[in-house]
Amino acid sequence: MEQLHHKPVDVLIVGAGPTGLMMACQFAIHKVSFRLIDTNESPSKNSGALIVQARSLEIFEQMGIAGKALQEGIVADKLNILYNGRRITGTCIKDIGENLSQFPFLLMHEQSKTEKLLIKFISDHGHSVERGVRFKSLVQDDEGVTSLLILPDVTEQFIKTKYIIAADGAISTIRDLLNIPFNGRTYTKPIFIMDCKAKTDMMPCEISVAFSKASIA
Repeated sequence: MEQLHHKPVDVLIVGAGPTGLMMACQFAIHKVSFRLIDTNESPSKNSGALIVQARSLEIFEQMGIAGKALQEGIVADKLNILYNGRRITGTCIKDIGENLSQFPFLLMHEQSKTEKLLIKFISDHGHSVERGVRFKSLVQDDEGVTSLLILPDVTEQFIKTKYIIAADGAISTIRDLLNIPFNGRTYTKPIFIMDCKAKTDMMPCEISVAFSKASIA
């Protein structure tokens, strides 16, 4: 198999979800050389990480993209609790962080939209996401890290960096290679996430959590 060597950069970011993309944005701002790779052929198309918190919006404001996020998203007005189809209680959360932030609310902004916003930012700064690239292995020494990547055409490529950022999700190749534990608990009941259009009496600016004896929605 053909092997290539990529020019060294300061940081290799593995994973182009919101975390990896935000790191790329910050490196672009501060002129840190990096390379951003992801195994997926395209950005997320789902709601995914739906809520953007105040601190993230404050960083968006520093980057000049908060206005776009607010334009695309929905400020959560209320939180409703339902049991067996009936509303039990609800509370207003629109200004939950009043006097603590210029964005004292929860912004419902689909992960797909957040990723597009961050991808455009790094593109405007002359960078891009390398799609279909798989991280395979690494070797660390006193001078940094040498990583082995598999390119879309299955060519092997080595790259030398000072650092690696493992933004490759819960099932992380890098964490497995470094034997870093991921402590947690396994839920016995299945969890489903569904993006769909539905006719309900729920308001689009409200978050509703529904409980029953059999499930949580």
